[in-house]
Amino acid sequence: MAAGTQTAAYERFLQAFGAVEAELREAFLEERQPAPHIWGPFNAGVQSLSLVATREAAAAAIELCEVVEDFTISFGRSTARWRRHT
Repeated sequence: MAAGTQTAAYERFLQAFGAVEAELREAFLEERQPAPHIWGPFNAGVQSLSLVATREAAAAAIELCEVVEDFTISFGRSTARWRRHT
């Protein structure tokens, strides 16, 4: 496997993760649902990374994905409750 391919996959994943993190933070502060367009690049980054990453890096990426998923689900529930009370 070429080191450039692996580096590019890590870069895509980290860029997409950064975009997701920023959008989730903004959505939380603005009490709105996250924009749906962020998930495509994030999922593509995860898939690219999973093809070239070491087992440890892949496991860490999966953990990050699970944290993002848990937060998004919790945040969605709290946003729905907030909307019902306003």
